[in-house]
Amino acid sequence: MEIWNFDESDSDLLDDYYVVDAWDLIGSLADSREVDMYDAEQCAKLAPWLGEQIKRTDLPPRLIELYVKLKEFSERAVVLGTGVVIAL
Repeated sequence: MEIWNFDESDSDLLDDYYVVDAWDLIGSLADSREVDMYDAEQCAKLAPWLGEQIKRTDLPPRLIELYVKLKEFSERAVVLGTGVVIAL
C-alpha cells in the first residue's frame, strides 16, 4: 500500500476541477472533504481521462501534479485488480 497526501490547499483545486467530472465519469459520490473508493473498473475509466487532462496547458501546475499521481495509482489499481481510496 502506498499513501500520498494532498495538501489542504489541494482541496480547492480538486473541488474546482475534479469533483464534478469524477461524478460524471465514474459515478464518484465524494464531495469536498469526503472519502471514496474507486474500484479497478472505475480506475480504468479514470486513468485515460487523467491522461488527457495532464496534456492541457490551461490547468494549474499543482493540479497537473495531482492528476499525474492519481493516474499512476489508477493504472496500478487496474493492473492489480484493486482500487484507489481518495480523501478529498
